[in-house]
Amino acid sequence: MLMKTTLEIPDELFRQTKTRAATENRRFRDLVTEGLTLLMEKENKTLSTSPISSEPPLEILKALDEIRQSPLITKERLNLLIVESQKQRKEGWDREDRKL
Repeated sequence: MLMKTTLEIPDELFRQTKTRAATENRRFRDLVTEGLTLLMEKENKTLSTSPISSEPPLEILKALDEIRQSPLITKERLNLLIVESQKQRKEGWDREDRKL
């Protein structure tokens, strides 16, 4: 199936392409189609080999590994941190210089 379309291209590019098609005994549209096909194939290869991939960067993998290996905070430690935080907050509110 073919799609008929109109392209606006620079005059010089048109002349060069028309000349090349004539010297190769080909139709202009065939040369344009081949050129577009080659361009799309090249871009598809570039995209498939580009650094953007489904794999996360090495730095992220290393950081995740460090997180996995670090000890988890225990409930007891968390409770101590909460109590200490509340104590410091209360002390801050009860300071003489904070009273109005």
